[in-house]
Amino acid sequence: MQISSMFPRSLFVSLATATLLVMTLACSQGTSAAQSDGPMVVPTGTGGAQGTGGAQGTGGAQGTGGAQGTGGANATGRVGGSGGATGSGGAQSTGGANGSDGASAVGGAQASGVGGSTGNDTANPVNPNATPQTKAVLNYLRNLMGKGVLTGQHDYVGTTGQASSIASTTGTWPAVWGSDFAYGSGVDSKRQSMVKSAIDMWNKGALITFTYHEVRPIDEESCGWSCVQTSITDAEYLEIVTPGSALNLRWIAQIDNIAGYLKQLQDAGVVVIWRPFHEKNLKGFWWCRREVAKLHQLMYDRFTNYHHLNNLIWNWNFNVVNQWAVDPTPWFPGIEYVDMISIDDYANSPQIPGQESYDIAKKLAQGKPLAIGEQGMMVDPGFVKSSRPDIVYFLTWPLSDPLVKNNTSTWIKSVYSNSYAITRDEVPPSLRAP
Repeated sequence: MQISSMFPRSLFVSLATATLLVMTLACSQGTSAAQSDGPMVVPTGTGGAQGTGGAQGTGGAQGTGGAQGTGGANATGRVGGSGGATGSGGAQSTGGANGSDGASAVGGAQASGVGGSTGNDTANPVNPNATPQTKAVLNYLRNLMGKGVLTGQHDYVGTTGQASSIASTTGTWPAVWGSDFAYGSGVDSKRQSMVKSAIDMWNKGALITFTYHEVRPIDEESCGWSCVQTSITDAEYLEIVTPGSALNLRWIAQIDNIAGYLKQLQDAGVVVIWRPFHEKNLKGFWWCRREVAKLHQLMYDRFTNYHHLNNLIWNWNFNVVNQWAVDPTPWFPGIEYVDMISIDDYANSPQIPGQESYDIAKKLAQGKPLAIGEQGMMVDPGFVKSSRPDIVYFLTWPLSDPLVKNNTSTWIKSVYSNSYAITRDEVPPSLRAP
């Protein structure tokens, strides 16, 4: 959700670590659900009660979340951070915060279709054990650069009404469907419903992307928005990223729960464009700035080396640089932890993201795909084609959110009918082949 971004680190520090701890940029202490009390809220976009989201659905075992209390081998592998990571996480490229070598290329593109290309311009996932479908989707995205932009729509956890609304308006479905693992009382049943919907959307041709508005590890999972848009002390943050500490084990239990749902999707053959710790360069969420790069590294290691989640495309996200959000570069975890980069922009303009943020993303991505992770007004596909060609998809935040403006039915139809825009029926079926 569009609030601004965050992302620091510590043991596995990327180039910027040293500077981070010096920064007194403690994530802003946010307010609870009140999202309209000044600049901190304006970039929020989580749209109030995100953890509720209507129909909860059932969809089988609710509490599947994997081994929650394991704590076990925290962040195995990659013990060395960004400089030539040693773990099985597939250090594709070396270098500190910005890395080098960009997207390694081997083999031929595995998927083709509208907007795509089957040329030799390929990119390997940062996880060397990525599934064939994951490789195919990433290469499809890589080959879309400059050739087309996938349409996308976000739905609140447990619902699909926003995507359905787009289909009713345009006669076609978004090519990318997104949702959120969210928070709050009863969220497990909503998450299970979301998994069921994701499998259905995938089987019908959509690509899937998820984010996670995670409550602080010092709070219970049932806590609401006030435990997401809030802060923690520097000492608490350092404890969270210190393997084996009490808060680190609580955080591990939280993400192990999420890993269980992602594993269900892997078993169903679904690839997930995974966008954790979004808008890290803002000051709204507890994970903002400070140690967020290390948090990303720890999650990568846990999901990749412990849970063996090989169906994830790691999408590093930041908020467009503005009066609330600073240059995100200090919180970049290293190119070897990142498959693509996305930018959230709620300017409610058809010409987004801003040039400065686009240039930052291009520099950090080193040739890997870019996307608009969240937007208010839908971007003009023609503008993407002419001025932001590295952007391969956009995801519109729920149209009911007060931060989302200017999406008239006329404009939505114009965007979805643009010759540069790709809808669900145009996504290559080969991406879902075993």
